[in-house]
Amino acid sequence: MADSAGYPRNEVLIQFVHDVKHILHMAGLGMEILKSVRDDDARFAEICAVVEREHRESLRLLNEYLVQREGCE
Repeated sequence: MADSAGYPRNEVLIQFVHDVKHILHMAGLGMEILKSVRDDDARFAEICAVVEREHRESLRLLNEYLVQREGCE
């Protein structure tokens, strides 16, 4: 069992892992959808934008987690 001092850090890690799994799932799903809309330029661009947005969000979350982690040490 974690002590009270470690609890917030564990919660941050749990949330981070959840968020990263979601982002990876969205990126994978986007890649699968891209295969089916290859000939539809507008839809293809729309899906690419979603995957790119998820990528930027994953980098933001990673940076946020690392900054919080450094603050806990």
